[in-house]
Amino acid sequence: MKMSEKPYELSVIVRTVARLLFGLILIFGFYVIVHGHITPGGGFQGGVVTALAVIMLLAAYGYEGVVTEVREKILERFESLGAIMFWTLGLVGVIATATYFADVLYKGTPGELISAGTIPLMNIAVGMKVASGVAVLVIIMSIGMYYSRKYQKAEKEGAEE
Repeated sequence: MKMSEKPYELSVIVRTVARLLFGLILIFGFYVIVHGHITPGGGFQGGVVTALAVIMLLAAYGYEGVVTEVREKILERFESLGAIMFWTLGLVGVIATATYFADVLYKGTPGELISAGTIPLMNIAVGMKVASGVAVLVIIMSIGMYYSRKYQKAEKEGAEE
């Protein structure tokens, strides 16, 4: 079995499977977020599942292989958007009924996808915040590992000379 030329990448098989599973994991994470008011799950669980897609790419390709595709600034903006959305949903309740997070939307038919008023929107906001927050944390940890390895390699080469 021939390993990749780059020390931080895994085999071609692992990288190919990671690429193939990336979209499926994102879709499953979104499914868990959207169906959280009907089935076990919700914003937090779906957000973590969604972040696992980025974590899987980091494991397969390493920091250098992922940093060009996944930008921390975009994830930070996505996280902020989730927080603003959550906060806004709370304020809509205050404006409409003088109660924070009051349910002001159509409640639909119980058991259906559209059946919980503002709860699915809150799940989406929490999912956005958790997914991007966990992904940013893992990317930041991988930056530390990347530069630590780079420093150790430079130190080792300096000692050999």
